[in-house]
This record gives sequence, structure tokens and C-alpha cells, in this order.
Amino acid sequence: MLSLYHIKLMAHRIVRSGVSILPRHLKLRHLTILVGAVVFVGLCDLSIRAGMAKSTEIIQQKNLAELSKPQMYRYAMSVQMSVAQNPDKILSLSLNDLKLMLASPDLYRQDGMGKVWQYRTESCVFDVFMTDSKVMHYEFRSRHIGDEAEINQAACLRDLFDSRKNQIAKAFEDFYAASLSAKISG
Repeated sequence: MLSLYHIKLMAHRIVRSGVSILPRHLKLRHLTILVGAVVFVGLCDLSIRAGMAKSTEIIQQKNLAELSKPQMYRYAMSVQMSVAQNPDKILSLSLNDLKLMLASPDLYRQDGMGKVWQYRTESCVFDVFMTDSKVMHYEFRSRHIGDEAEINQAACLRDLFDSRKNQIAKAFEDFYAASLSAKISG
């Protein structure tokens, strides 16, 4: 991390170099503050992103029942963001993760050891195929008959998140209440 001395030194070098990106009436002290703020914001952004990624890894290794409500909420949001950015991460989700991310499915089917959870929006269908403990396969498809075009997975997920906000919030509250009662009784 840069010290205040280094920030002032950088600002002074910028001013001495004749770079006139800033008005002449701006004092060196203002430039120092400006450069310091830019560096500080950049470092904060990097540390927040790194901390978020690190906390997600730590939480995934823990039992969800051990988390406080704010920790569980952050975890649920990180699962949603992670899957929205890369749908292939669905394959690494547990059933609890899937419930926290999308709530209960619109259609549930069990065939022997396999389960299928189906989520629907007006434009797409999202099928998740799993065993008792793990997601094995997923599929996005259009709801329109004869539409064989490649479905935009990110858009379908966004539609699911938006259309199911209330269900997801209720599922989160139910999941947290169940984990809290398990902590108390167990």
C-alpha cells in the first residue's frame, strides 16, 4: 500500500512533468488528495472483491446451519451472482444452494434416485437434474414451441431471479428459521 509520502511524491511528479489534465488553479495539496482518493478507492475495490471471493470459499466449506442470518444472506447473494456470471457453476451447487438461489421449483419430479426441478418464466424453462445431494446436469430452453435457437442463459437466470424475488425471500427466511431451530434443538 502506498504511503502518504509516496502519494504526494507521485502528485508532485505529475505537476512537475507539465501534464495539464487539471486546471492550473488546483493546488498541489488538492492534487495529492485527488490522487490519494483514486488510489484508496482502487485498493478498496480490490480488497472488497478479494474478501468477497475468500469469504465465499470459507462459507462453502462450512455447514450453512452454522451461519448467522447476515452471513447466510451474503452467501445466498454470492451464489446468485456467481451463477449469473457463469451458469456452469450450477454443477457445483448443493440442493440447499439451489433452494437459496431460486426457492422451490415450479415442477418437481423424482424418477428412482434422480430428481428434476423445473423453473419457468414467460420466455424460458430451466431444468435441473440431480441426485439426492448433487446437481448432475442443467438445461435452459425456450417456452415457445418450435424455437430451437440457443437460449441466452444469463437472460433466463435474470428473468428467474426477477420473477421469483418474493419466493426467494420467503425461501431464505424459511431456510434460516429451519437452520436456527436445528441449532437450538441440536
